[in-house]
Amino acid sequence: MKRRWKGKFMKAGKRARLENLSQQMSTKPNLSENSDSTLENDSQVETESGWGIIHSGLTYRQMNSLMSTMEVRGLHHSAMTRLEAEIHPHIQDVAHESCSAVLQEEVQINSPTFSGGDDQASDPTNKEGIFKYDMGWQKRGSGRSYDSKSGVGTLIGNNTGKICAFGVRQSDCRICTRDVNGNKENVPPHNCTKNWSGSAKAMESDVGVNLIKSIEKQGVKVSTIIMDDDTTTMARIRQDINHTVNKWSDVNHTTKHLTK
Repeated sequence: MKRRWKGKFMKAGKRARLENLSQQMSTKPNLSENSDSTLENDSQVETESGWGIIHSGLTYRQMNSLMSTMEVRGLHHSAMTRLEAEIHPHIQDVAHESCSAVLQEEVQINSPTFSGGDDQASDPTNKEGIFKYDMGWQKRGSGRSYDSKSGVGTLIGNNTGKICAFGVRQSDCRICTRDVNGNKENVPPHNCTKNWSGSAKAMESDVGVNLIKSIEKQGVKVSTIIMDDDTTTMARIRQDINHTVNKWSDVNHTTKHLTK
């Protein structure tokens, strides 16, 4: 008898908490003050839910399954699309700021005199660094075929082991390639992510050169690159960078080649 009443009280308490949360999730902002905005029409809770989806790595369906289990109204796919468009620039800004801070940390470890105030320490030619570079693709290459539509390259500090710069290459946009009634001119305006028209293999050398240039624009000279034995990327670096860049073989890739 006691267990039965205890179970009823627990269910009632849970239902009350879920109803309160559901009311908060379904609360809409007052649009009378800012009726011209389209991205601010979502409630604050919905925006935070969008942040949570991206930060936790959950998919849209997984988040809605979680919210439905909690008896909370889920996000509509159109609302999620608007939230992604709103959140994406802020994530990029934070990522670039983090990379800049890590770059300064890497230089300070490599050259302790960098933090001083004398002319020698503030001379950009004295700010050098050793970085590791590699590229990853969405679809793994077979060794003879590289047809991935996107890839991410990262430049990692040798001392900190943290990412100092990154670059993305995307050769496909779902909205651009969509054929509406046989006429691609009817594709609606959107923020196109396509920034590459070459092969997937050529992404690695292009991103590598651009990352080194972006590092050196911040006053840090890339003296040595640690990477795999990709001769194409190294040849492109030596062609486009106007100073000598030493190349060290990566231990992991070298070990794999030796053990084959």
